[in-house]
Amino acid sequence: MNKPTYKLQSSSDSLQYVFESVSDEKKINKAVAYIKSEDDSDLYQLIFGDLAENGDIDVLSVSNNADIKIVLTTVASTLFTFFEHYPNATVAFTGSTLSPTRLYRAVIAKFINETELYCNVLGITENGYLEAFDHHTIYVGYLITQKQ
Repeated sequence: MNKPTYKLQSSSDSLQYVFESVSDEKKINKAVAYIKSEDDSDLYQLIFGDLAENGDIDVLSVSNNADIKIVLTTVASTLFTFFEHYPNATVAFTGSTLSPTRLYRAVIAKFINETELYCNVLGITENGYLEAFDHHTIYVGYLITQKQ
C-alpha cells in the first residue's frame, strides 16, 4: 500500500507497535498489539487504540483527531512486518463496537484488490461461519492470513 503512514516503533518480537497520531489540536499515542491465542499457536488477535500512561491499550476511546485514514493505514502496515516474522499466522480482528467493525469492512472493501495480492481475507458471520470477504456482507470480525 502506497499510502501515508505514521512512523512506527516496533517491539523486538514484532508483536507490539506504537505511533503518534498528530493533528493541529493534539498528539495522541496509539498502539497496535498482536496477542497470541492460548488455544492455537498460529492465531493472533490484533488490537489497537489509544496508548494509556500505564501501557494499556484503550480500544474504546474515540480520539476524533481527524486522521482516521492515516491511522488505519498505519495499523494495516503493521500486518506486513508482523507477517515477515510470523508467516504462518492467522490474524483475527473486530471492532470494539459495531461502528468500527463496519468501518473496517469499508476499508477492506476499498483495498481488497491490492490486499488480495498478499493476503487472504475472510469474514466471520454472525453465526460464526467463515467466508471469503464480500463487501456486501455484514461481518462481526475478520481473519487475515498471508498468501504463501
